[in-house]
Amino acid sequence: MSTTTITLTCAQSGTSYTTNLNGALGAIDTCHSGTTAPTTNVVQGKQWLDTSSGDMILKIYDGTSWLTLLDLTAGVMKAVSAVTADSLATARTVTVSGDATGSFTYDGSANSSLVITDVYPHAELNGSATEVFSASTMNAATVDLGDWTVTETTGVLYFATGGVSKMKLDASGNITCVGNITAYGTM
Repeated sequence: MSTTTITLTCAQSGTSYTTNLNGALGAIDTCHSGTTAPTTNVVQGKQWLDTSSGDMILKIYDGTSWLTLLDLTAGVMKAVSAVTADSLATARTVTVSGDATGSFTYDGSANSSLVITDVYPHAELNGSATEVFSASTMNAATVDLGDWTVTETTGVLYFATGGVSKMKLDASGNITCVGNITAYGTM
C-alpha cells in the first residue's frame, strides 16, 4: 500500500468519497508503507513503514525528520534505542547508602569503579575504613552490601534487596527498575 492523502471532502461523489476513504484507511492500516515518505498531512507522531531498501523499517516523524523506531532487516527485528550515542548525554551517579556509603559516576563510555566506605569499620573491610572495589581487580560476580547485592551477568548489573531484583543497568547505559525513580537535575 503506498502512501496517500487522508483528506476527505464532502464535495465528492459517494463513489469517489468511498474510494478516497478506503485509500486513506489502507494507508493508515499499513503505516503508510512505501518507498518514499508521506508528504501530505505529515505531523509529529505520524508513522511510516519505509520499504525503500527492500527491508521494512518503521519510522516516526518527530516534527522535523523521520526517526527509525524498528528495523526488520533480513527478517531479523532490531530495536533501535540510540542510533549514534557512544555514551549517555548526562553521566549518572549511583550512590550506596546505609552501613556502607559510596558512589560512582557512569556515562557508558568506560568501566567505572566504586569506592565503598564502611560507616562502621570492621574485619569485613580488612580492618580499614575504606576499601576500593574495581571490576577489573575484584573478580567477583556478586558484591554483597548487606541488605543489597550487586550482581554482574554477561555485562549487565543487577541490584537486588531481599533476594528481589530491583534495578538493572546494561552496558548501553539503559536502566530498568521496579518502583519509582527520583531524579535530581536534567534527565
